[in-house]
Amino acid sequence: MARRSVQVAGQTVWIADDDPAAPELGWWAVLRTRVVDEVTEAPPHVVPRLRSDTPRCTPRISDDGVCGLIARPRDASTALVTPGALRATVEVDGYLPQVLDAAIDVARRQLPAGAAAGATVLTITPPEPAGRPQFQPGRGVMLERPLPTDPEQFTLHVTPLAPPALNQVPIADAVAPLRTVNAHVAGVPIVLPDQPLHRAEPARIRGRALRQTGPGSAPVPAPGAHVGIRGVWWTTREVVDNSVPPHPARIVGFEAPLAFAHAFGTPLERAALTPDGINRACRARAFAGATTLAVHPWAGLNPIGGDVLQIEADNSNERELVITERFDSTIDPVTPARLWLRAPLAFPHEPQAPIVHAVLGVVALGAIEREAVAGDRVLFASTLAAVTTHDLLRIGGAAADAELRFVTCVPTHNGLAFAHETMLAADGSFALPPIARIAQAQFFIEHAGHPAQQPIDFVPEPGNARTLQVLFTP
Repeated sequence: MARRSVQVAGQTVWIADDDPAAPELGWWAVLRTRVVDEVTEAPPHVVPRLRSDTPRCTPRISDDGVCGLIARPRDASTALVTPGALRATVEVDGYLPQVLDAAIDVARRQLPAGAAAGATVLTITPPEPAGRPQFQPGRGVMLERPLPTDPEQFTLHVTPLAPPALNQVPIADAVAPLRTVNAHVAGVPIVLPDQPLHRAEPARIRGRALRQTGPGSAPVPAPGAHVGIRGVWWTTREVVDNSVPPHPARIVGFEAPLAFAHAFGTPLERAALTPDGINRACRARAFAGATTLAVHPWAGLNPIGGDVLQIEADNSNERELVITERFDSTIDPVTPARLWLRAPLAFPHEPQAPIVHAVLGVVALGAIEREAVAGDRVLFASTLAAVTTHDLLRIGGAAADAELRFVTCVPTHNGLAFAHETMLAADGSFALPPIARIAQAQFFIEHAGHPAQQPIDFVPEPGNARTLQVLFTP
């Protein structure tokens, strides 16, 4: 093979131009996913944006919601195999940001028994699902370094004579040196399943009930009507496949958006507050999104955090609960303390806004029935037994990302009785708490003295108010 010499820093370097470059020096896709509307299960109609603060990784966007990161595997080697190191967030107009960090960490695999030096087949856990999205012939495989002074190892997935088991990954280059127990391994690219986007704003459902007192009479308000949701369809596909709603309406809404994402199965608890009786107040203007709060007096608060504070009065639309992180208790007692909070404020608060410190008591309730992301304003619960129409729930138990929310249950009808009913005004009008993440809801509405109505299938519109008009006839 022809070679040529090049002078570099006074030294002669021989180069074989025909030698192929090492695979890890080329540009590869290192992350790939697709975003879809969680209700329609179709890509959004606007182009997504992807951002990442992982060094030397560049976002790329394609058609049909496909997006990801590209990099030279050698440059991104540590991020590919280190939990929390490869970070990315997808943003789409009209939807909440979708943080991919947790999904990336789930997509990595481990070597439960390590890998011996010279091995050409990796045994991974958890096994690949059918279709093997992470590890396929021709794609890259990155192995975590065994020691901080060692490099990661990049090799290729090869095609064996027989299809490998779902926990087996055949590789082109033998493992060198050995890999320790539970060492991380990643496919290149890391391939994520479709990421469901949540609409940024909930739907607002308003309505009005009217009735005729006799045949042909002019409609009059029907404030005595009862309104309840019999069930819901989560997705458009469920609407097509099911003539009756497949899910009960165990939904609560709230005004303060969630600050954290919460996985399916996260515990839910009913909560109660017992104020300590000390009148406190906000001593400086606090903006939505701020993570500190000026409070005085601060006597009785815990400098290492964990205190539950209610900001604003019970009848305020900007009432919220926060959990403190810490504050400096060495300051003069007459000086307001600047408290750091576990999560950003949901609402702005003016100076002198009342603050109540309360002891929290909780009772186990159930769990989250659907995952939630930061910014969501509804939760789907496995049960709402014993929950009142207006109640207080803790999401996440004693975890660091636990949150407290004043919630309102949507009105329901279980086929026999109504629960969590919405009061109708004298003119028959009503408004439901915020509702989101559903394709369709089935309403049951009745009025004493009128024949039973057929269920009403109603499609809410995220970010907008839709009106449900009902007329009871003799």
